[in-house]
Amino acid sequence: MKKLLISIALTIAVVASALLVTPSIIKGSMPEYKNSVGDKSYDQKIKGMYLLSESAKRSDNVIIYGSSELRTDYISTHPANFFKENYSGFQVNLVGRGSCQGIIHALSIAASKDSLENSKVVLITSPQSYVKGGIEPDMFMANFSKQQYISIIYDNTISDDIKRRLSIRVSDIIERYQNEIGALSGYDDIKAIADAYKKGKTSAEALKVLMYPYLSYQKYILDNKDMIDSQKIINEAPITKTDKISNIDWNDEYKKAEQEGKDQSLNNEFGMRDSDYKKNVGNKLSRFKDKDKNLSYSDSVEYDDLKLLLDICKEKNIKPLFVSVPLHAQWSDYTGFTKERRDDYYKKVENIVKGYDCEILNLAEYEDEKYFLCDTMHLGWKGWLRVNEKIIEFYNKDNL
Repeated sequence: MKKLLISIALTIAVVASALLVTPSIIKGSMPEYKNSVGDKSYDQKIKGMYLLSESAKRSDNVIIYGSSELRTDYISTHPANFFKENYSGFQVNLVGRGSCQGIIHALSIAASKDSLENSKVVLITSPQSYVKGGIEPDMFMANFSKQQYISIIYDNTISDDIKRRLSIRVSDIIERYQNEIGALSGYDDIKAIADAYKKGKTSAEALKVLMYPYLSYQKYILDNKDMIDSQKIINEAPITKTDKISNIDWNDEYKKAEQEGKDQSLNNEFGMRDSDYKKNVGNKLSRFKDKDKNLSYSDSVEYDDLKLLLDICKEKNIKPLFVSVPLHAQWSDYTGFTKERRDDYYKKVENIVKGYDCEILNLAEYEDEKYFLCDTMHLGWKGWLRVNEKIIEFYNKDNL
């Protein structure tokens, strides 16, 4: 028995040593973060924590949280192209993809500890996110990070109110997913903690203590995987030069953007990119007539997610630039989504954001401008250029 106990003790000691040493070995082999990593919205930035933390350490850095518009890098004025190689003296870092809405960004920023404090952060929101039910459960699960959520609930610097609101939202969406899709394996632990927050702080804290060894090990595995995956991304990213161009002729840039928009939207009257129009509309145009006559963005849980996101920014001492993307007025009129309802949406978002200490770029005034969007919903040649202009102003505000 004595030999068995000694053997068990030695095994535990070896395993514990391995658990302590492994992260140090991985960290010691991590390459230096490269500018070009910022140009792509890698999945690892959305669901991981390491790349975001490393990018935020850089003083010449602007982090842009968005959704599907961040994947439109085929537009020449897209930030990944316009700011390539520190064009304006800083590097943009893109975080997001389709259906990365308010709750996904809220989880990412909440899990960032203090790495984003005093960082230049841009938040982009788009109208299509504000449907009644908010983010679709399957899209939420595709972008949800277990690593981030575990980090949040054991972070003593985050208020109980934020943890509770995040957890209740996570619980509700997972429940919707299970009801619509079926069983969800691998997330029972997260659902248990999230459900406990619905019952109150005492229930949540008790379960967190009980599950701490298990969830700590889970996070240990996820943290190491995050670093290993990030290491591969950094190693494979190209090294780029850093030539700063400080004087930009904006009139010339807008002329070029307008011409590109014209040249690339020859097959339709809406000023949409030819390939997008052909793929999504084409000879089916008549089917879209008045299809949105009953659509409304006036009642959506996304507004609560927006408030939660901004409350997290306030708690983290982050003062973001908030960009509100407009609808395509000509297309909206055709599909029956009236100007009255569009204006109601614009005002609702702006009124919420104005209640927080952050700047807002409300692009509603450009909803009628051709080539501002490249399709029915995404920023296009002139739209991205206007955002880029504002980002430069935002970056230089405290850095002159």
